[in-house]
Amino acid sequence: MRSLDTHRGTGTGTRRRGSWRQTAVSAAMVLAAVLAAAPPAAAAIPAAERQALVDLYNSTNGAAWTNSTGWLGAAGTESSLYGVTCDGGETTVTGLNLFNNNLVGTIPATLGNLTQPTFLGLGYNRIFPNLTMAGGLELTAQTLTPDVSGLSCRTG
Repeated sequence: MRSLDTHRGTGTGTRRRGSWRQTAVSAAMVLAAVLAAAPPAAAAIPAAERQALVDLYNSTNGAAWTNSTGWLGAAGTESSLYGVTCDGGETTVTGLNLFNNNLVGTIPATLGNLTQPTFLGLGYNRIFPNLTMAGGLELTAQTLTPDVSGLSCRTG
């Protein structure tokens, strides 16, 4: 009778009937909780846009910026870079706001690889536009709100 009692869960055996089901259900619940708490996978910014950001950092002495939080981080983290705004799906860069952030250097031609910028805030830095970028980044009143107050320019 001892084995019968053990299977019914009334004896002192080491395992009750159905306990493997409880363990499986518990494990599934823990796994579901872990997956629900995990951050969603980051959407990918196109490689050309990511390279434009890296080039901007490198050509304007990013290591000396007042705030360079997140810059040169892993791919997929572009929306968390200081001063970078992305669309809701995190699939394209929509703006740069690096106003008064100690950028020193030139704007790289690859900044033209940003396909949907709506804001470019680079004022009160010591940067110079790269005039060879013609045909790259098109600044129009309809598509871009430029904030270049305090922007120094040089030709040649």
